[in-house]
Amino acid sequence: MLQRVQSVFLLAASVLMLLVFIWPLASFYSTQSGIMEMYAYKLKIIAATQGEISVSPVLTSFISLLAVATAGVCIYSISLYKNRIRQVKVTRMALVVNIVFIVVVFALTDYIRKAVNITPEYGTAAFFPVVALMFQLLAMRFIKKDEELVKSADRLR
Repeated sequence: MLQRVQSVFLLAASVLMLLVFIWPLASFYSTQSGIMEMYAYKLKIIAATQGEISVSPVLTSFISLLAVATAGVCIYSISLYKNRIRQVKVTRMALVVNIVFIVVVFALTDYIRKAVNITPEYGTAAFFPVVALMFQLLAMRFIKKDEELVKSADRLR
């Protein structure tokens, strides 16, 4: 199960998606409006000198749910190592959820940028979903290679 390279890629993708909760996705620094940090689960206002920005808790909960869903689907995909065709489909679903996560995070960052008129400084965690996306693509590639290898071995019998 974990000795296959695609399982390692899927495990790395799920760990990266869970690491999104530790570091800020983006930070907004300004002498006029203060300091704000956007995490996957909240918008943290450290020092506000002007009016505060309001972001719906439903939206930040949705971002958290997408991150956990991507990690969970990757872990579930590892457990499907005996059924490679289904594993490809589940990994593809994880890819879609991850892409939605990336789009929602950057859309929220753009919304905050327009509201406070400050360019964001993306944190390390903002790039974790992109790297996780690459790991998921690599996992899909190696799952398909395994399936082709099994099919070619069946033809030889």
